[in-house]
Amino acid sequence: MADPRITLKRMQIADQRWRAAIEDSAFAAPDDGFADRLRSISAAAEAEAVVLHDAATAPQLRWNPIADGTAAKRLSYELRPGGNRPGPGELWDRFDEVIAALVRAQAGTDFAAIAHGFRTVGELTAQLADAVDEERGVGRGRKTG
Repeated sequence: MADPRITLKRMQIADQRWRAAIEDSAFAAPDDGFADRLRSISAAAEAEAVVLHDAATAPQLRWNPIADGTAAKRLSYELRPGGNRPGPGELWDRFDEVIAALVRAQAGTDFAAIAHGFRTVGELTAQLADAVDEERGVGRGRKTG
């Protein structure tokens, strides 16, 4: 079992990375960097999933529930329904469902459920990034820093 102090610090770092990825999306002009922003969000979501999975095994740690709906309001306009979202509509519909499930999980206290939500967001945003690149005729699987 990991030291809960180390896990807590890792959670803070992952949270900062997640907020930075969402903020980058919020202040971006609509451009060809969209797929890269999706990949940054994907990587940040995966980092959240990993550390929250570890937190689930640390009984000393507790999740502070986020009021239902508050987490979804933090998404940038380009990620919200009605935004300028290039790529397949069915993937975006799935994204909306996955975000709703993550929001519900974050309103609770189960680290494992929240970790699962972030992992699913990470997987889906990676798929969306590849689909956006394919739609725009860009090589697949580009990585960002």
